[in-house]
Amino acid sequence: YCFFGAGGYVGMAKRYRQYAQEKGIFKTLREKEKEVPATARLAGAVNVWNWDTAPSKMAEEMQAAGIEHILWSSGGNAQEIRKINEMGVLSSRYDIYQDIMDPANREYLEGWHPDWIDAAWPNEIILEKDGSWRHGWDVKGKDGQRYDCGMICDRFAPKYAAQKIPAELAVKPYLARFIDTTTASPWQECWNPDHPMTRTDSREWKMKLLDYVSGDMKLVTGCENGHDASVPYLHYFEGMMSLVYYRFQDAGRNQLRVWEEVPENLSKFQVGHNYRLPLWELVFHDCTVSYWFWGDYNNKFPALWDKRDLFNLLYGVPPMFMFTHDQWLANKERFVQSYQNTCPVIREIAYEEMLDHRFLTSDRNVQQTRFANGYTVVVNFGPTSYVYQGQKTKTTIPAMGFHVEK
Repeated sequence: YCFFGAGGYVGMAKRYRQYAQEKGIFKTLREKEKEVPATARLAGAVNVWNWDTAPSKMAEEMQAAGIEHILWSSGGNAQEIRKINEMGVLSSRYDIYQDIMDPANREYLEGWHPDWIDAAWPNEIILEKDGSWRHGWDVKGKDGQRYDCGMICDRFAPKYAAQKIPAELAVKPYLARFIDTTTASPWQECWNPDHPMTRTDSREWKMKLLDYVSGDMKLVTGCENGHDASVPYLHYFEGMMSLVYYRFQDAGRNQLRVWEEVPENLSKFQVGHNYRLPLWELVFHDCTVSYWFWGDYNNKFPALWDKRDLFNLLYGVPPMFMFTHDQWLANKERFVQSYQNTCPVIREIAYEEMLDHRFLTSDRNVQQTRFANGYTVVVNFGPTSYVYQGQKTKTTIPAMGFHVEK
């Protein structure tokens, strides 16, 4: 146990930072860049998901508009990946080593996920104590019924990654890779007598998978949600900014749809500045980059876009955009504004420890963060302006505005 007489939540976070260092689960982005040079492209890079436009065309349009640093998460063919690499884009693609579908269900489904590993069914899936198989993600079939995936026993994930990734990189020279679910799902138990697995085993095999991708393959590696055990092996998390229990209910499926109406629970807690604390960033800001969840991105709810941008700036982490090309054209100025308001500063503080977070007003509308290289960020979530006494001069910060100083 550790008792605190002072310091509050910041002191607690800093004590946990010390614990992480002592435990060996602390590794900075500067250290990671020495091993994976493409890490430098992650600093201040907006995370972009788009599937209806050639990557090089989309990147060219974005960079011409002023969005320079991009994490392109949507994959592409070999020629396109080479092109965007040359443009300074951090090229990435989605991958998964958990959910797989029974090949017998292929005829009943509208489509077959290219990353489902057919060879793992049925001998390498997780079994429950009663011998039944563990049910994972479900998809809708042609007949309207739901068909459940099984889950690969974690001990086999590194094997399949080793079969898949090097062969693909020989053709498509990706610089990064996003591994879905691995740090979002709990440590698992497997009761299959041929490959039993404890939760401790599960954690170790999950970390071996991530270590293979980032360590052996030298890829900038991201994962879903996040876990401190994975900090030595990962560069970024999708979902760390999005509190799981307060996401939009459809966030994991109908990702592209933009919603005008904001659920009360999401407005109150997900982006509730009265409730949120940057605990992860106070511990690990200089170790990993945090993004919103891919169904909870900056432009998902236009009414919340400004507020999400303020959180990104306050926490020192880049935004995420998901759009069709038509949506990009219709909202180009707003996308550029989001990037320009956040990413240039975030690029400067990407590798820095967050030293402090504090509320400057009793209603918590005005908040401040400080970073190790001298940057201070102040945001005003409130409906009225705020006069901020800076290091040298006073500054009036407008409602839903911000101020950055060094």
